[in-house]
Amino acid sequence: MINRIYNHVCWLLSRHWVSDWSSSITTSLPPPPPLSPTNQTFYVNSGCGYIGSFTVLALLKANYDVIIVDNLYNSQEEVINRIELITGKRPQFYNMDITDEKALDNVFSKHPKIDSVIHFAALKVHLHSQASHYFTH
Repeated sequence: MINRIYNHVCWLLSRHWVSDWSSSITTSLPPPPPLSPTNQTFYVNSGCGYIGSFTVLALLKANYDVIIVDNLYNSQEEVINRIELITGKRPQFYNMDITDEKALDNVFSKHPKIDSVIHFAALKVHLHSQASHYFTH
């Protein structure tokens, strides 16, 4: 299953390279390869980032339900609006940090039918993680 989703995301990225979300994006994407969704729900950490947002696009286009958790450290909430513009579907979005255990528990209790987790949360420069205990466990 994960391999098929990975191939689907690679297919989407290879055909629709967008260097910036402010670029013009058309809503008429060619059909992706079939994934055979079964009403599964995906939880995506950092789903508003570049790679995460394309993964969310692929999942929504394949009719999966998606829940995004992102602290918007390296992204913008406008990405959610763009995802909705492209797919016609608005994913559930929580603006929070995954180090907040109570908030994260709240997300999982609100959505008990989460089938899969895709984790993209990371900082671009490792020195940021090492310099601040906030970003490390």
